[in-house]
Amino acid sequence: MSCFSFRLLSAHQLIYKAEVYAVILPSAKGQVTLLNDHMSMVSALEAGKVCVQEQKSGALKDFEICGGFFEMTNSECVVYAHMA
Repeated sequence: MSCFSFRLLSAHQLIYKAEVYAVILPSAKGQVTLLNDHMSMVSALEAGKVCVQEQKSGALKDFEICGGFFEMTNSECVVYAHMA
């Protein structure tokens, strides 16, 4: 499985940008795990942790958010978050 582009943005700045293997998000409909070539979607996010895995066997990086939304298109995921 290959990597995809990921950006985490707040209202005022780019928080994190990387090529990642997986992203786990606290969506309003439950936890969502995104991998490369995931179907396109937009969803609201709840307060919780955004977990990013840069490599298939790598450790997770966590970011606390207070909500927001994400958009997954083609091989790119952008999270627009209210930061904790």
